[in-house]
Amino acid sequence: MISNPVYYYRQFENDINHFLDNSYIQKTKKIFSVAFPFISLYRPIGKPLTIGLSTLRGATHIPSIFYFAYNKKYKEASFSFFNSFMGVIAVSAAIFNNAKGMAVSSFHDVLINFRDLFNSIKKREYKHLCDNSFNALNNSLFLAMLIFGNIELAVLSLTFQIAFELYKSFDEFKENNYIESFSHLVMSAIRAYQLKPQAKLAHWKWTTDVKFEGTIRQAKNGFIYLDIDDDFIYEINKLFKENNMKVPPYFGKNRTGAHISIISADEAKKYNLYNIEDLGKKITFDISYFTNLKPSGFKGVDNLSFVGINSSQLEKTRQKHSLSAKMHGSHDFHITTGVKYKNV
Repeated sequence: MISNPVYYYRQFENDINHFLDNSYIQKTKKIFSVAFPFISLYRPIGKPLTIGLSTLRGATHIPSIFYFAYNKKYKEASFSFFNSFMGVIAVSAAIFNNAKGMAVSSFHDVLINFRDLFNSIKKREYKHLCDNSFNALNNSLFLAMLIFGNIELAVLSLTFQIAFELYKSFDEFKENNYIESFSHLVMSAIRAYQLKPQAKLAHWKWTTDVKFEGTIRQAKNGFIYLDIDDDFIYEINKLFKENNMKVPPYFGKNRTGAHISIISADEAKKYNLYNIEDLGKKITFDISYFTNLKPSGFKGVDNLSFVGINSSQLEKTRQKHSLSAKMHGSHDFHITTGVKYKNV
């Protein structure tokens, strides 16, 4: 059960061969760690970035496999093979689902961090020990957010990201690397901006009376959805009123009201999913994140806001009828909470 993250992250310096340590490679890794976080802010580039950098991670370790094997350094050869293997797995996963590819890369980063952490302890390199500890915790929190997909982990992960970027900014400043220091400082401000709506949503979760549950229903056209409390949309829309979003057109006669899409009308027609036994069943869910996006294919709509949903019960409902766990293969379950029309 992997959820799409509210922000993009990977330890970019791990995407180049771990054993290459000359000044040129170190500069390249530093450029990676400074530039790519800004590039990754452009949401559509997320999947190509995961595939491209995971390919780089796998490919740059291949020469080391043969080099270390030839010199009978089998421990290093094995580690190089493992890094290449994980790169291949990440690429394969990202092709079908970017979030899964990111999860593989983050898991790989955590393993590298702990390896480096233990080496730092052995060598008593306390500066490296501190750096590797920060990296291990940072990657672990991001991985946990991907796997468990709840709003609390999103808030915790982003909060640590802010602290992590400030730490790196201060560290670079001490080394008189002012450009790198400023870049990390700017990124910490961006993470703080990304944290704000997630923190608001988390606070709402713990103070609202709205229940995170619903009933499975089917519309006349075959569309199957989870019917939830209408106040969910009204309260979230009010919570983020500064976005100037209108309540989506779900309310009124013959309308579904607040809902979570489960099975599309096309899927129901294709697989003859009418009057299924799940209708009337109660389902619980959790919330993962809040986000805005510019949709494609929605005539007259400039922007949408929605809350990401995490529910193993919803996934099992789809899988029970031989469908993918999520709609369209990798789209998170969600509740559309606001819409902004063009020229409004």
